[in-house]
Amino acid sequence: MRYIARIATLLLALSTVMPQLQAQTSTNANEPEPHRLLRYAPPYPFDNDGGYQLLRAMTRPTDVSGKLRRREDPLVMYAPWSYLLAGRNFAFGRWDLGIDGLVFMFPHYNKTDGLWLGYEVQLTYQLAARNKLILRSSQNYALRSKHWYSENHLLLHYAPELNALAVLSAGHTSRSSIHLTPEELYRGHYPEIIGGETRPEWRKYFISLRHRINPTSRLGLNMLASYEDRKPQIEFRHLLNRHRALTLEAATSIVLIPLGSIDYIEPQPHRSTPIRAQGYNPLELGLRFRSAIDLGAHYSKYQLAEASLSGAIAIDPELRLDYRINVGKYLNRDRMSRLDERFLPQDPIVGRLPLSYQWAALPEEWTAGEAWLMAQANLYTYGLLLSPLKQVSLGLDEALHLRAYKGLDNRAYAEIGYSIGWGNVSRLGIFYGYDTALDDSRFAIKLNLPISLLLSVWSERD
Repeated sequence: MRYIARIATLLLALSTVMPQLQAQTSTNANEPEPHRLLRYAPPYPFDNDGGYQLLRAMTRPTDVSGKLRRREDPLVMYAPWSYLLAGRNFAFGRWDLGIDGLVFMFPHYNKTDGLWLGYEVQLTYQLAARNKLILRSSQNYALRSKHWYSENHLLLHYAPELNALAVLSAGHTSRSSIHLTPEELYRGHYPEIIGGETRPEWRKYFISLRHRINPTSRLGLNMLASYEDRKPQIEFRHLLNRHRALTLEAATSIVLIPLGSIDYIEPQPHRSTPIRAQGYNPLELGLRFRSAIDLGAHYSKYQLAEASLSGAIAIDPELRLDYRINVGKYLNRDRMSRLDERFLPQDPIVGRLPLSYQWAALPEEWTAGEAWLMAQANLYTYGLLLSPLKQVSLGLDEALHLRAYKGLDNRAYAEIGYSIGWGNVSRLGIFYGYDTALDDSRFAIKLNLPISLLLSVWSERD
C-alpha cells in the first residue's frame, strides 16, 4: 500500500508541479517558485546532470517556440483539485500555515503496525530574512496495532551563513524519532546522520534535542541528546524488552580536499553555488561517537565510534564517481536491544532517498555487528548501454553501483547494480547481492524518486 501511495504522490506531483510549488511557497516573493526545484543543483563540474537538465526544461518560462507559456497551460494555471490532493500553504503576514492533502493521509506502512492513517500540519513564523521558527505536527493511527502515534518537531533555522538548525522533538512513534529536513535527506547526509535506528517492532515515547551548524565551509558539526522509553510490540528473547535509552551523540564532517583544488578536464568558470561541508568535495572525513548513558538495569548501555571517508570526482563532464568508506566498532555492548544496533541504510522498493548510498538487495534485518568495514561506490556515465541511443534517450544517464561489507564476525556481503535515470531526481535499478557466509544470492529492483524531496519545502529554511 505504501508503494502505491508513493507512486500516486509522484504522478500527482509531476502533473501539478507548478500549482504545488506555488501552494507550498517560500517566503521569498522575488524568487520564481518553479526554480525551487533547482535549489540543490550541483556545482561545476558536476552540473552535467540529466536530472537537473530535465528540471530546467520543466521550469523555464518559455515553450519550445520561444513564446511565453499561457496562463491556461496546465503547468502554470492553478488547479483547485490539486490543493485538495497535494495540500496548500496559507500566508498570514509573517505566519504561514501548511495543510496536508488527501494523498498524504496514508503516510506509512509496516508489517507490525499495518497501514497508518494520519494527518500533518505545519505552522511557520518568519523571524527575519532566512530565519524561521517551524512547528510540524503529525498525528497518526495504526490500523493493525491500534496505536495512536504523535510526532512533533519544533525547528529553529537561524544564522544562515552557518547553516544553523536546532530541532526539539517529542512524541510517540514506531518510526525514527530524529527529524531530518528534505535538504539533509537529499544531499546524502542520511547514512551518517546522528540518531538512533528505527525498527517497527518497537514503539517509543521520545524527546530529543538536535543541533547542527557549519562553523566554516569545511567543517560541519552535529550534536544530539535523546531520551526514549521503548516498548516492544512483539516478545524478544535474550534481549532487553521494555527499557529506556538516554543517548548523547556528536558527529563532525571535515573537508580534507575542497572542490576546486583539483584540476578537472576542460575547466570552466566556477559556479557561484555555495559549497557546504558535505557535498561534492573530492575528500571528506566523517567522525561520530554515540554513548548510551547507564542509569540502571532498564537502560541501554553501550558506546559506538565510527569514521568515514567520502568524496566525489568528475573524471570528465560525462563521467562522475562518488564513494564512501566506513569503519566502525562498538566499544562496549553491555546492554542493548535491536534499536541500538547499527543498521545499514535501506529504502523500500519504491523510495524517496537518493540511490547513491542505499543498500538494495541486503536483507532488512541485517546489522553491522560488533565491528564493520563498508565500501560503496557509484559511477555515473552516458556511455554504457544507452550510448547508441544517446540522441533519443531523453537525457537519461546510467550508473554502476558497488557495495561491500565485512564484519568482525566473518560475515561478508557484496552487491553490484546497474541503474538508469535522471541524476538524483529519479532512478530505476536492478541489483545482485551475495552473502558469503550463507552462500545466498539475492536480486532486487529499486525505484527511487528523490524528486519528492525537491517538491517538499516543509521544514526547510527557504
